[in-house]
Amino acid sequence: MMRKINGYSQQKHQKPGNSIHITSKPSKQMGVGLIEILISLFVISIGLLGLVGLQFTVSTSNQDAYVKSQATIINESLADRIRINRQYQNRGDNTLPPIDGTDNAYTTLDNYNFRNNGDCSKTEFECFCENVPQNIVNCRDEGGADAQLCTPVQSAVFDAYEVSCMAAAVMDDMEVGAVALNAIPAANGDVVPPNTTLTVYVAWPATIWKNLDKAVNEMCSDILDEQGIVGDYECVYMDVIVGDLML
Repeated sequence: MMRKINGYSQQKHQKPGNSIHITSKPSKQMGVGLIEILISLFVISIGLLGLVGLQFTVSTSNQDAYVKSQATIINESLADRIRINRQYQNRGDNTLPPIDGTDNAYTTLDNYNFRNNGDCSKTEFECFCENVPQNIVNCRDEGGADAQLCTPVQSAVFDAYEVSCMAAAVMDDMEVGAVALNAIPAANGDVVPPNTTLTVYVAWPATIWKNLDKAVNEMCSDILDEQGIVGDYECVYMDVIVGDLML
């Protein structure tokens, strides 16, 4: 005969002489202990940390891809505008009205990123792009009236302004511009003569994650060094042939 008392199994043994001998032995413990619970929680927390890290990596990669795609669109827009403004690029001594060949509006850094427009307490787009600043001639074709009033130089300045607004719509720290890295000045003093290769670029702050810098693009570094722009940037760029041979 067996029964349990306080977690112990008790068994009665009938012996001769009507005496009863009771032996007790502990039964097996059932359920989960505290150590097992702590180990499970530790494993789950490690898994959750890994999941958060993966989510952060995916989010960063998506943001980088978005910024690069927008930068490519802006870069191509500036290149197209330079190609379209052939009259300005083909300027010379006989151009009417005369154009100062020592100052190319497309390669003038101050024409980009609102450097001539002062400080702003809001975003650059809100300050400078919702309305065209007074120091810039509006060459936008609004009903066919304004665009016809712009000279080739004014069109070049307005092109620089509009691509700057495109960049500001993505982020305030995005740089855009054009540079003549290998230009050979002409005899008349033109620092960017016709048929010069212009490199148009769009740059944005490089993403640093896990304290690791991304590989430096030497061409981006050369462009930004030429422009005097300091910092770690990623960029997209393309060459544009200007002048008589421009396609």
